[in-house]
Amino acid sequence: MLPKTDIALNVHQLRQILQLSHALDEVGNPAQTVHRMARALEEIIPCMKCYVWLHDPDTQLLWTYADERLHSHKADEILAGRAFLEKQRLHLSHPPEEALIHPTFDRLHAAELGHFLAQPIHKADGTVIGIMQLMNSRVHPFSASVLDVLSEWALLAGARLHNILRLKQWQQAFATFSETISRILDTRDYITSGHSRRVTLYAMELSRQMNLSPAQKKVLRLAALLHDIGKLGIPELILLQKRRPNEDEYEIMRRHVNITRQVLQGVHFPEEIKEVVDIAAMHHEKFDGSGYPLGKKGDQIPLGARILAVCDTFDALSSRRPYAERQPFAHIVNLMDKETGAAFEPFIIYHFKNLPLGNLIRILEHGHEDHINIGDVRFLNQFTINDYMQAHREPDDNNRALTERFDYYYSRGYRV
Repeated sequence: MLPKTDIALNVHQLRQILQLSHALDEVGNPAQTVHRMARALEEIIPCMKCYVWLHDPDTQLLWTYADERLHSHKADEILAGRAFLEKQRLHLSHPPEEALIHPTFDRLHAAELGHFLAQPIHKADGTVIGIMQLMNSRVHPFSASVLDVLSEWALLAGARLHNILRLKQWQQAFATFSETISRILDTRDYITSGHSRRVTLYAMELSRQMNLSPAQKKVLRLAALLHDIGKLGIPELILLQKRRPNEDEYEIMRRHVNITRQVLQGVHFPEEIKEVVDIAAMHHEKFDGSGYPLGKKGDQIPLGARILAVCDTFDALSSRRPYAERQPFAHIVNLMDKETGAAFEPFIIYHFKNLPLGNLIRILEHGHEDHINIGDVRFLNQFTINDYMQAHREPDDNNRALTERFDYYYSRGYRV
């Protein structure tokens, strides 16, 4: 029979484990999960230091999240790796100095290491997917009841972490698939080659400028990559001609947004990214309701679609065509100014005109970045589109370097 103190300790620990399990259900990011597990385990056991290591089957490395960054090591580079390689618990009291392999992860920095515990984390089939590493000082050994609770928790954690990692793999697979579709579109339509990728980069730049949440950025990025997927349904005879489309051809081109909706509605998107469909299919709607295909206006148009409308238009106007060079940069900005409140939301144009010029050049010259001087990028990132327009309207010796350096990259021919 266990002493009352041990029984009370176990009840407390189990209550904490249940609370931790509930908290982990709210976390979908593996790095966040690892961090929260380690911090919670330091309270549950308790112990002076805890790391949760997960195994990456692609790199064959163990990784953890500590000190606000990821750390990766081979299993034989850290003491906890022994438990992973031997697939069993490693429990050392007063470990000798020669056993401590890593100067950071195998030591306590506030006290002398007295007790080291590495508990494998298993999937249901017994496969080890990670390690829980706990360390205490000489005066705080790990009791038998702690070892039992830790062993039970490792089973619960294994199931949860396996699901999180599997979800992450699916998310990565879908993101890779979206990138591939985007590249296929750009390869098929050589006239606007790189358009989907550049629109995505502009959208991400704007999302940072507008302080969108990570969840909003994730949805916007997918929608940007897939916004022209409907062009796969447009005949190549129209899509690839080396002249401006006539009115009838343009009407056929407009159908691509409806095809985009039809294609994406056939994808079973998780609830948190379902808005990808509307954002991608509504990027030709206009703020005043004069756009297509639905004639939506204002807040009836998702924020992401309003952002894509700006990015898509800017890339269309600033891209080279077989039948036309880039339009002058100042002319494009003036055109977009005139359409503010009509085609575009003023709030988004405000942020667009505050984008740094160096990052803008990097996107404009996407695929040719090796010919961009990093010093020029740093210099241009001190200025925004607004600054360029001011310098263009009122040129003088003080701002000549700004316009000349930007115009050099904007107007030069592509290197082959």
